[in-house]
Formats: sequence, C-alpha cells, structure tokens
Amino acid sequence: MCLEGITIRLAGTGQSEIIKILAGVKGSPVGGTTVTPANLNLGSGKTADGTFLAGSNLTELSGGTEIHRAYVGSSNNSSNINFEQDIIVPKNNIIAFYASTTGIEIDIMVIFNYHNVSQG
Repeated sequence: MCLEGITIRLAGTGQSEIIKILAGVKGSPVGGTTVTPANLNLGSGKTADGTFLAGSNLTELSGGTEIHRAYVGSSNNSSNINFEQDIIVPKNNIIAFYASTTGIEIDIMVIFNYHNVSQG
C-alpha cells in the first residue's frame, strides 16, 4: 500500500494538535470502529485489502518509529498534507496516527493506493 497523503480537520477554533505517524507498530489492536475505505475507481468492485480502524481508544499497540509529524491549527477547516516521498506499507504491517491531546474532535482522511512496488 502506498500512502500519498492525509487530510486533517480539527473541530472548533482556537485549538492546535500534533499528529504523529508511526510505522512498524506492533500488537493486535483492540477497540475502535472498523472502517471500509472507499474505492475511487467507481468502475471497480474491488475493496481495500487490510484492516482499517478508527477511534480514540485503540489499545494493545506499542512501539513504532515516528516517520512524520503534522502540526495542525484549528479553524474548522481541512489541511492537506502530501507525503513528498510516498510511504510504502508492506502487507501485514501496522501504521498508526496518534494525537497528543484528548478531547479534541479530529477527522483524518488517509489517501492511499495499491501499486506493484518493488521494495529495496
């Protein structure tokens, strides 16, 4: 899977947040809500291959390496962040998005696709 970027929105005004993106996270996530990503190829019946969860109380995950940090200010607008160098997530790997503040409504849309990417 190739992560192209993210769109982030913080609800309300006068807030800010740091979103950390971690790769190589270990564990089996507990909690959250299962999300089914939309396929933007409307002529395809294929669905994304993976487990996609959202929520504020995901547990049983640990470790990982911070590969990106986004600073987001709030005015109830969306911010688009493009990964200049796409993030390649091999099958059966976990990538996690962490917010440092509790109690703030955060919407994150992850933009990704599947390519035949050779790793090396």
